[in-house]
Amino acid sequence: MTTGMTLLLLFGCLGVIAVFKGRDIYDEVRLYRMWRSRYYAGLLDAAVPANPGPATPPVVQAVSVVPVMPALPATPAPLFDTTDDISPPLTGTVLEGAGRALKNPPSDLRIAIKECLRLHPTGRYGVPLGWWFGFAKPNLATASLVNDVNMTLVTGFTDSGKDNFVLTWLFSLAYRHTPRELQFALIDGKGGLSLNGWHTKQHTWLFARGKQDIQPAMDALRAERERRTKILWDAKCEKWEEYEQGDLPLLVVYVSELMLLQSIVGKTDLADWLNEELTSCRAMGIRYIIGTQNATKLDTRWRSQISLHVAGYQQSQDGDEPNTGISSNALRKLGTRDDGTVVGVPPSELPIPPAGAGVFTCVQGREVLTIRAPFLDRAQRQWWLAQLPDDAAKLAAERKATATVMSQPDSDPSSLLHALMTGQPLAIADAKPIQSAVSIADLVKHKTLAELEKDPTFIETCVQIYTRLRQVRPVTAELFESKPGAKDGYTGSRHQLVTRVLRAAGALADDASIPAMAAA
Repeated sequence: MTTGMTLLLLFGCLGVIAVFKGRDIYDEVRLYRMWRSRYYAGLLDAAVPANPGPATPPVVQAVSVVPVMPALPATPAPLFDTTDDISPPLTGTVLEGAGRALKNPPSDLRIAIKECLRLHPTGRYGVPLGWWFGFAKPNLATASLVNDVNMTLVTGFTDSGKDNFVLTWLFSLAYRHTPRELQFALIDGKGGLSLNGWHTKQHTWLFARGKQDIQPAMDALRAERERRTKILWDAKCEKWEEYEQGDLPLLVVYVSELMLLQSIVGKTDLADWLNEELTSCRAMGIRYIIGTQNATKLDTRWRSQISLHVAGYQQSQDGDEPNTGISSNALRKLGTRDDGTVVGVPPSELPIPPAGAGVFTCVQGREVLTIRAPFLDRAQRQWWLAQLPDDAAKLAAERKATATVMSQPDSDPSSLLHALMTGQPLAIADAKPIQSAVSIADLVKHKTLAELEKDPTFIETCVQIYTRLRQVRPVTAELFESKPGAKDGYTGSRHQLVTRVLRAAGALADDASIPAMAAA
């Protein structure tokens, strides 16, 4: 046999071997890719089938304006328990242009809450992000406000559903945690209409919705952080998670529409406050959720403290990086899997609201995922609010304030129809709201100093304002600013009156400098 024939025979044998071995290698690579896809989808408990079938996404149907909204009970009913037959969907269709986000996520929030409990049975302060279609079925993306997400930025064009997204968090948290474990501070410079009803709940520590409320609310949050710092220092704790006394609930602060707050307090003051609070409040058990349409023109210092970006539609690519923390190209790269499946879309490429309402691209570190949040209509929000415990003192104050407004049509109702509870320690679940400016002005106008010294409303207001300001002179000026007299309402006789009232109430020590309630 010639050399040529020998080589030809050898190459032929090698070719046959390569065909059979190559097929095995190809099958192993295909199975590995399928395993990896199931790993990212959280489906490791299921075996990879020998014939996985097509890996293409479901056929996309016509895009609907809003997700399907199953009806909830019109009247309050007992909250469900985990044994109820409320199950996540087994099939679904993705929304065109939104990666793998579900077109019609289940709008019944009970489904998302139960799924959170299943995914994280021992997790604390878990919240649903939204729904997307994984490898084999719809999945719920979740997060936790302890040992996971610290500060959150929620952005998006008008009607993108920012308030609705945050409400799914608030309801989910309030359902799973009592007012002793969880408190909310809600600041809305645009009037608080989407948060109406929360101001009378036991879970709500602070509620600010008018222009005159914004600065006091910011001061109250700073004071609460400082109070917690002292408590943790005395307890020798490095962070809130180590504190075991049970009298420091997690405080979740929601600031809705940051640009309006900036117009009220000024760009520099707002940026300084946010940078100070977000930098230091995590260890004190305080979590911020910042909402705004576009973070492009906002200060960059505090934005470095954001650990979770939830970004809805933006009109330009210029808004992608400020609202997510990474560039458009990086979003596309991180949001595309090795097999070419797109799971994360830059905000500028998302469906435009209202067709894209509730669609957000979530970015945490280098993880990118586009989801669609459940939609809660007005009836559903009212139903959920009705399940949460009311605060009797806040309800009584609201009724009294409403009656005052009806009898005084020229007064400003914005300071009367809610409970702005500045300066109250969060361990006091039944703290009373501060008295309205109209009622106090009426008292100081028509009563003598001797009568004011015995008036319970005046005494209570003195204590609450002093708890916030920590000095007697500004308390006196604030109480008497509407009464004829000195330019700022301050006189020596009024100062002495306020001092006597504070001492009698136990709020001021004998040396008139150390507040006796500081450790309360």
